[in-house]
Amino acid sequence: MKFGFRQLAGYGLITALAFMGSCGERSVYANSEVADLLNQVQNAPSLTVHSGVRKVDSFYNLSGKDETVSYREEVITDGEGHFTINPIEVLSGASVDNETFRFLLKSREGFNWRYRDFLVRDLPTFLDNYKLRSWGRSVLVAGRDCYELDVIRKDGSSRWEVAMDAATGIVLSYYEYDGQDRLYSSMVYESVDFDPDLTGVTFHQANNIELDLKGAQDPVSILGFDPLLPKLLPDSAFRFVSATALDNGNGGAWAKLEYTDGVQTILYLDCGLALPQLSVPAGVFAPAQNMEEKLQLFRAGPVTVLQGSIFGHEIIAVGKVPQLDLQLLVESAIQ
Repeated sequence: MKFGFRQLAGYGLITALAFMGSCGERSVYANSEVADLLNQVQNAPSLTVHSGVRKVDSFYNLSGKDETVSYREEVITDGEGHFTINPIEVLSGASVDNETFRFLLKSREGFNWRYRDFLVRDLPTFLDNYKLRSWGRSVLVAGRDCYELDVIRKDGSSRWEVAMDAATGIVLSYYEYDGQDRLYSSMVYESVDFDPDLTGVTFHQANNIELDLKGAQDPVSILGFDPLLPKLLPDSAFRFVSATALDNGNGGAWAKLEYTDGVQTILYLDCGLALPQLSVPAGVFAPAQNMEEKLQLFRAGPVTVLQGSIFGHEIIAVGKVPQLDLQLLVESAIQ
C-alpha cells in the first residue's frame, strides 16, 4: 500500500497504528510448497541452534566510489532467540586496523543480526514484492545439502541467489545483485555445526527492551509524547510491520517504527522533545550525540542514516535505501 502525504494526517497514534497494522494482511498461499520453504527461511534463525564460520563480502559502489570489504565472523545461536556474532578477521578492504574493525563489527552485532543478511521478514509482503525465478535445485554449502532459490524483486532493482539448508531452513549462503545484475554483497558459511557446545558462550545482550505499541491502549502515555509519524513511504513496496517503545537513557523513550518490503528494512525513530546526550538505541548506527537543528547524513556501507532535530524532536531514519528516499520519509512526518 502506498501512503499519500495526507493519508495519515489527523490520525492520533492509536488510530494510525491500528491503520498501519492492517497493512500487508492478505492471503498467503498456505498450501504452496514455495510458501512452506519461505516460512522456513523466515523462522529458522531464531529457532535453530547452530554455530558456524562465515565469510562476508561487500562490493558496494557508493557515489562512484568502490568500497570492497571482506571479513570472517563466527555466529552462535541457541535456538531460543539468543545469538552472538564474533568477528574473526578482516581479509581485505578495511580502512582501519583489524582490532578496530572487529570492535566496530561487534558494536553493530544486533543490527547485523536483525537486518544485514537475506531473510524473509514478512511473508505476505515478500510475496507481493518478490518472485522466484527458480527454486529447489540442490547445491552443497559447508558440506550441507541445500535448496537454491533465485529471488528477484518484481521491479528489477535487486536479485538474490540463496542457498537454504534443506533440513533446517537456515540460509547458508546468499549472493545479492543490484539492478544491473552486478554482485553487491555475499555471505557464505565455510563451516557449520548444528550440535555446538554452548558452554561458556556469552550471548548478545540488548541494551534496550522493546515494548510493543501496536497492542497498547494508550501508546502516547507509554512514550510520554506524541511522535511525528511518517505519512509517505519512499517506495510503495514497503509496509509498516511494527511499532515499539525503547528506553532513551534519560527516563524517556524512543518510538521505533519498522517498515519492510519483505526483505529489506527501514527504521524510523522519534525521541520526542530534544534532550542533551541521548542514548541512541542499541543496534542503530550513530554519529556524535550532540546534534544541531538539522538532519545529518552518514553511511555505513550501503546503510544510509539521517539523524537530527525537527521541531524539537530527535529523529533517526535508517535503511539500505538512497538518501532521497529517507529524506522523503522524514519530511512527510512534519507535513
